[in-house]
Amino acid sequence: PHEPAPRFTVAMPDREADVALAVQHLVERGFRHLLFCARADGAGLGRAEHFLPACGALGVVGHLFPSVFTDGGRSPAWHAAQADLATVLQSLPKPLGVVAVSDLRARDVLQSCRLARIGVPEHVAVIGADNDEVLCELCDPPLS
Repeated sequence: PHEPAPRFTVAMPDREADVALAVQHLVERGFRHLLFCARADGAGLGRAEHFLPACGALGVVGHLFPSVFTDGGRSPAWHAAQADLATVLQSLPKPLGVVAVSDLRARDVLQSCRLARIGVPEHVAVIGADNDEVLCELCDPPLS
């Protein structure tokens, strides 16, 4: 049987272009070490798979951190993931540019920087995705 045509148009983001743009933005600002933060459940792998090639194409060092778990701070797993991320952030060379798979992950990065006493934006720059304006404004410092 013939499949009916979809009734709605579906627009999907160009994840490769998103990541390339974020990496290029950080490289243009002088960052030579970059970190990509995905999610432990595998969400964001569509962007993560493009991160290291984008770093390599621009001659910078890319690092991956896949296990950021967000539940709003209500579980021991969230606190453990924040501590793990803080340790990774402390261990990487500064200045460090971070590309987060979403604005929620970017918020996690900011919180882990605070936990690790790493200055943002003095030592770490953070880029999120999705442009959740309310969440971005509520972050400290705000995400742009």
